Amino acid sequence: MIRALLLLTCLLLAACHRDSPQALLQDYVSRVARASEQPIPRLQWPDVPAYPRHRERQLPVPEVRARLLDLTEFNTCNLTQLVAERNSILGRYWPASQRIDYELRFAHRLQRCRDWLAAQTGDTADPELLKQMDAIAAEKHGTLPAVFWQLSFDSPEFERHFSLANPWLAVGQPPPMAALIGLQQLANALADPPDGWDLATLEPQLQTLALSGYGGAWAQATVGMTAALETAAVLLEALHDARPCPLGKPTPQARILETVFYRYYADRVQTYLAQLHQDGAAWQAALDPLRAAAPTPPPAFADYAARVLAPGPGSLRAALDAARQRHTDAWQAVLGDCGLMPDGRRPEGSVRTAD
Repeated sequence: MIRALLLLTCLLLAACHRDSPQALLQDYVSRVARASEQPIPRLQWPDVPAYPRHRERQLPVPEVRARLLDLTEFNTCNLTQLVAERNSILGRYWPASQRIDYELRFAHRLQRCRDWLAAQTGDTADPELLKQMDAIAAEKHGTLPAVFWQLSFDSPEFERHFSLANPWLAVGQPPPMAALIGLQQLANALADPPDGWDLATLEPQLQTLALSGYGGAWAQATVGMTAALETAAVLLEALHDARPCPLGKPTPQARILETVFYRYYADRVQTYLAQLHQDGAAWQAALDPLRAAAPTPPPAFADYAARVLAPGPGSLRAALDAARQRHTDAWQAVLGDCGLMPDGRRPEGSVRTAD
């Protein structure tokens, strides 16, 4: 019985490995090599940018120590109890989610209180108090973005989201867009703070991001796909140089290559490539408002963001796009010279990822 269970486990693990993205890409490159009568290369997965460590990401959070308890008007404005909560022993060890809830409530109630006091007429208005409240608000100006940074990109949940310990992105695995949209709503609220935030919704959103591991999974899969497309392009370019169809008409080898293109690239690899390209772009766009709401990041994070979270020069997206174009051009050259692309059309499926 135990032997049977062990055998079943091994078979399941082997099947999972065969169905992995790595196996998909290796199978495709192997077929291109066999069809072009070249040695089969063993794909090597290049290093992937690692998410910066906490000490490379952390930013100071401004602490404003005002003698608010001495201001009786603050009690009227429902601020005294709030400050007392923050100054309590438990308040000093709040997680970032509770801290941002406090900062939102404080900023909201401080502004509401100031507006109420400014609306008083005659001797009831206190210019000195208004002046002091304005000074406190100015000091607090950098607190919300800094706490939002702690909650997001400097949090353990985001570290797990971007961890390279996560497996490659599975075929069909979507980005956690609902959780990201929830955090976008919080980021947008920093400019006009509400009276607190729903922690019962916020904390599960953070856990969803952590459990998805999408950031690290996408980065690894994107680097792997780039390597596979570059390797296949090298094989196809070498084949093109050897002129597989000297008369410009399909040969038996060309027909095999055509089958590899449509059956194994267009129907399988290209579908995964489109997923990385399109879902990855949506994921990056969803992170943009979060980055915009945070303070200027430390250099290590800025370097990481330029490579992983943006589509510009030197980024993973730019490298993938370049590899895709080279790969497409190589297929066009081989199939075109063999008369398998009537009217000079691009191979079907080669442009889907450009959308």
